[in-house]
Amino acid sequence: MKGILAAGEGRSWLVTPRNEGYQRLKDYILVKSRKVKAMAKETLLRVEGSSGIITLSGERDERGKWRWWVGGGGAGEESREWTDWPDVMLALDEEPWEEYAPIEVHPEFRSKIWGAVLQRTADPAGLIPWFRVCFPGDPVPDPRVWEEKCPLPRLAEAIARARDAVVLTGAGMSTESGIPDFRSSTGLWRNIDPRRVATVEAMETNPDLFRRFYGERLRNLADVRPHAGHYVLAEWAKQGIIRAVVTQNVDGLHHQAGSPEVYELHGTLRTARCHRCDNPADLEDFIEGRPCGVCGGPVRPNIVLFGELLPEEVWDQAIEAIRASSLLLVIGTSLEVYPVNQLPMLATGRKAIINGSETEWDHRFHQVIHAKIGKTLTKLDQLVKGMNG
Repeated sequence: MKGILAAGEGRSWLVTPRNEGYQRLKDYILVKSRKVKAMAKETLLRVEGSSGIITLSGERDERGKWRWWVGGGGAGEESREWTDWPDVMLALDEEPWEEYAPIEVHPEFRSKIWGAVLQRTADPAGLIPWFRVCFPGDPVPDPRVWEEKCPLPRLAEAIARARDAVVLTGAGMSTESGIPDFRSSTGLWRNIDPRRVATVEAMETNPDLFRRFYGERLRNLADVRPHAGHYVLAEWAKQGIIRAVVTQNVDGLHHQAGSPEVYELHGTLRTARCHRCDNPADLEDFIEGRPCGVCGGPVRPNIVLFGELLPEEVWDQAIEAIRASSLLLVIGTSLEVYPVNQLPMLATGRKAIINGSETEWDHRFHQVIHAKIGKTLTKLDQLVKGMNG
């Protein structure tokens, strides 16, 4: 029986129905078809709500690594690309997608999507449409079986009962207010490690660079305002639910939102002082490079630089408040920085964390929510108000 000469990617072999070349050709075609399929764009999630249809699409490369796009269904709308799953979820969270009607969920992502919906739902009874789409063919259970897996209502109950809660916030609390990442906001900072600029040594040996770095951060703060989550925390403090906010952020947004008791562990960019004599100074003196009017020393922002100790009084106040709290709510921090990452371990009451992504400390908390912070706190506030009448 005659054969044919097959070729591909610089290789060629004789193929007959029974020889080795036939099997090699079959394997080659199978591999190529898998590659084509791997690079095809697939719909992973489609939901329909008041703003129309939202679609999450994905494409995986030959190694199985995904990249995703989130976009609306409107003509001419541009979708945004993401390579990290937590970023995809935060992008979706710009809409109340979990409250929309689910249309389609990709089989490989049913567990992920179902888990994300569980974390975001305020009413387990509303999960039935999601269950049917995520687990087609399975009998729908009594929604009460999902109550233990939905952290929002349970956390709202703890908040409603609390009268001495403490909140610990990190950078994730501020980024939703639109504070840019100063490390990548300009070409200059993309190539400079902030840990080499935000130091006493840099202030003393390269004061111009030090002022430019912090001058840019101060300018970025000019138009920044607290988001809904900041105001929720301030309102809870006024209601007597929250005793204090402990923050790693230096932007002053908790104060601006009206929180009465804020322990700023890393200081604040909103004020300045003399590095030599600690006398209060004007921020304009720092920006213009003018020395202290009392001792002639350099003026600096009133923040903790890399290598400096945290302010002892504020640190002690934070520890005391956390130890005495019946509820500790950690928001917007991955708990990677020592010694602040040790603070949650001092809490003896209930602990919950709200963050955009997983942390290595999640297993230490009673409730864990990976979602957009402002949206989550707003939902919690609505639940708390309903419980308190």
